[in-house]
Amino acid sequence: SARSASIIALYQQYYKPVVDKPTQNYPSLNNNYPWESTYWWSLRLDHTIGPNDKVFGAFSYGAIPRIQLAGDGGPFEMGTHNGGPLTTGEVQGSYSTWLELSYSHSFSANIVNVANYVYNGYYQNAPPLTFGASDTNWTAAIGLGNISSFAGMPHMKFGGMNGVTEGPIGATQGNAWLNEFNAVFSDNVIWQKGRNSIKFGGEIRGISQSPGSEPGELTYNFGSGDGIPASQYSALSPFTGFGFANFILGEVGTASEATSLNLYGRRKEYALYASDSYRMNKRLTLDASLRWDFNRPLHEKYGHWSNFNLTAHDPAWGNLLGAETWLTHPGDSFQKQIDYFDFGPRVGASYLLTPKIVLRGGFGLSYAPIGNNTWDAIPYYSQADFGFQAINQVKQVSDYQAAFQWDRPEERRVGKECRSRWSP
Repeated sequence: SARSASIIALYQQYYKPVVDKPTQNYPSLNNNYPWESTYWWSLRLDHTIGPNDKVFGAFSYGAIPRIQLAGDGGPFEMGTHNGGPLTTGEVQGSYSTWLELSYSHSFSANIVNVANYVYNGYYQNAPPLTFGASDTNWTAAIGLGNISSFAGMPHMKFGGMNGVTEGPIGATQGNAWLNEFNAVFSDNVIWQKGRNSIKFGGEIRGISQSPGSEPGELTYNFGSGDGIPASQYSALSPFTGFGFANFILGEVGTASEATSLNLYGRRKEYALYASDSYRMNKRLTLDASLRWDFNRPLHEKYGHWSNFNLTAHDPAWGNLLGAETWLTHPGDSFQKQIDYFDFGPRVGASYLLTPKIVLRGGFGLSYAPIGNNTWDAIPYYSQADFGFQAINQVKQVSDYQAAFQWDRPEERRVGKECRSRWSP
């Protein structure tokens, strides 16, 4: 195969064997994280406006960029940070932003009002290392540029046989990202009255979770069974065939092109609370509080969310109940049940055992809505987005027959057998 020969030429150029052996002739990395760095910047400002008014501001920014190889490894060019054109690595970047603004006003010597705004953001992305390898569009360089706009090397995997395997090459994904933030505004009144420290107030919280990915990344699988005579497949398949040999021939078993899916999870939460901290004596302090939470349903900004309904009916399944259902409009949600009575009591105590030792204990009830503690926009993300992402693939023909020969222009389009799963 001419296309395979061009890829083998890149391997010979960028990963030339350093010892005269047919296998294990090129050094591998000790771990899948060959480089990592951490940066952190912080700024704080306090300002007294007058005898009764103060403002406070703080800002922090952190970044942790690192190189990460795919879990199944792959080649990495010595002496480089990009790994060369055939690496499976990616540049994984994690970035956090934190901002706090506060304003306090003293009504008297024992009553203070404090208003706060806090923003906490997190962003992560992971573009393939091959994007930066020699500043070359590798998809176009090997003759696949008319299929996809993806600039990285397509991902290629090879079936093994008899305990002998060949590691994957090429980018495992296009650029993927996750953008999350929460913003909280709160207002509190603190009242010191004798031995009591009384606090009451409320807060409004906005939460956003937005994962996304870049389309176009190509994946080609070269099976070990392709080319075995059909009549002898059962007898020969355990002992013959090799995926890398089918790669040399250009015989592709299955292939796919990544499609994009960007989701935007949103939620608002509200709360009211009151607490009292009572100092019994110089050693013992008792605390009691009550918090009321009102959590709005999680929703996807454009309604891209599906769910399996056990009582719905799909005509394709005859008389059986159960069907995939979709939201009817943006901002709608499958979280229909709203609890207006999320009251959370909390009690605690602290005891000064010695001048250097304080004992603390407490009990409290908190409410965490489904979908907040997640990396994704909607709960059970891998299943709940069904119906909103297209699948562009060439499916397997059989265990012993290649789907297409990728040198032939009329067969090399990945979407030859494209099927989509968009909602009706």
